[in-house]
Parts: sequence; structure tokens; C-alpha cells
Amino acid sequence: MSAIKSGRDEVNPNKEGWHLDKRVNAGHIFTTIALIVSVMSMLSDFDKRIALVERENSHITLNQNEIKTSLKELNTKMDGIALILGARN
Repeated sequence: MSAIKSGRDEVNPNKEGWHLDKRVNAGHIFTTIALIVSVMSMLSDFDKRIALVERENSHITLNQNEIKTSLKELNTKMDGIALILGARN
């Protein structure tokens, strides 16, 4: 009977288990650099988006303050009209 051997045993019968190669391929270096550049680009985009949202938020706050002031003025005018109409009756 012949025993079936795995491909690993046939290639290197002297080594057993896991083996880590100490060499670094150029593909690994380029992939790592591309990953770092893409993460930095993503973080830069986040910073730009946050700045844009902060600017828009400040405009909204100014508009809300203007609306509050207008409502206070309208409330005062309506109170005056109510007093005038109440005095006539």
C-alpha cells in the first residue's frame, strides 16, 4: 500500500508545522504604503467634513436667534393689539 502525502510533505519533508519567511516582498511594502496613504486621506476628508458641518451649524444658530427675536417682536405687537381690541369692547 502506498501512503498519500500532503503537498507540504513532498515539497519540504524536513520542516514540520508553521514556518515564517523572514524576507519582505516589494508587494508587501507597496501595499502597506498604499494602506497608510489611504487612511491619511480618509482622515483628512473627515476633518474637512467636520469643518463644513461646524460652519453650517453656526449659520443655523444665527438664523435661530433671528427667528427668536422676530417672534418676540411679533408677540409684543400682538399683545398691544389685544390690549387695544380689549379696550374697545
